[in-house]
Amino acid sequence: MAIADVDLPGLEEVVEGGGALLVDFWGPMCSPCRVLKPHLERLADEHRGVRFVAVNAEKEMKATERFGVTGVPTLILFRNGTEISRLTGPVLPSRVADLLQTHFTDHGPG
Repeated sequence: MAIADVDLPGLEEVVEGGGALLVDFWGPMCSPCRVLKPHLERLADEHRGVRFVAVNAEKEMKATERFGVTGVPTLILFRNGTEISRLTGPVLPSRVADLLQTHFTDHGPG
């Protein structure tokens, strides 16, 4: 499943909208970001109850500041508008899958 890119207003809207959310802060020159992308798309297909969005950290500096992102890739999980987990730097797709399983599958999407 394609993951929609959002700007700061779009990101604030989906965070405030509640529910289960994974935000991928990425950069076009970031090799680990490019490697992770197809795995996130697969995980989005597998976890339909979780909304996935992406933020280009180079273009959306205000979003990186607003959400305290200091490096890419950074993945932030939200539940009902509250940050519940964060991963920064190169990460194995299995680690992301484990977080989704722990935070959303066992306890429902919202």
